[in-house]
Amino acid sequence: MAVFISICTQKGGTGKTTLTMHMATYYHAIEKRNVIVLDADFPQHSYYNERALEITKLRQDPELIADLQKQGRAPYEVRKVAMADVPALLDQLAGQPDTMVFLDMPGTINIAGYDQVVKRLDYVILPMEADKLTFAAGMMTLDAFAKISRPADKPLKSFLLWNKYKSSERQTIYQSIENMATQRPELGILSTRIKDSVIWKNNRSTIFPHSEIKNLIAEINQKFALN
Repeated sequence: MAVFISICTQKGGTGKTTLTMHMATYYHAIEKRNVIVLDADFPQHSYYNERALEITKLRQDPELIADLQKQGRAPYEVRKVAMADVPALLDQLAGQPDTMVFLDMPGTINIAGYDQVVKRLDYVILPMEADKLTFAAGMMTLDAFAKISRPADKPLKSFLLWNKYKSSERQTIYQSIENMATQRPELGILSTRIKDSVIWKNNRSTIFPHSEIKNLIAEINQKFALN
């Protein structure tokens, strides 16, 4: 069966697309998983546009083509889709064996089809920064998801992930937010912390993986039972 995963929150600028890109590319290129990305983040569709740009560069650079050939597989599929069409697509993909479907979703939930998409998700990762506004947006997202009815045998599994982590930031802020997060029994906390780094964003790719994501992937494999 396919697994449906989304990195999402109602606050913009938290790095949802970058995280999705690093994860999907690593799973495809290194873990050799079957990966599909549905870019429903209207109107920018930055994931889909990044893939198109990379393919253009690839065709013009023999060295990049050689690097891709070393992977031994073609790039994974990236589809630009409307949220209203995603529920039907997920139903079509649900029966595909050993497939990971990543959904890059818009920040607002007031879009046709959003509730039906959430109903079908298996896992949600909430990217979190060391400020209460980001935390509040994440909790509002969880509250909205909790109001969407789901099959009793398919609870939504949600996890907080520290993104853009700054070691220079007061650790009491991180601890304070984690303490608040533990009051949400439906929310787990991933121990991996993604550092705030220009290199992290500059090395994002829909084709070539970045090794810095490997610790997060290992933890997700364990927490999500994807081994």
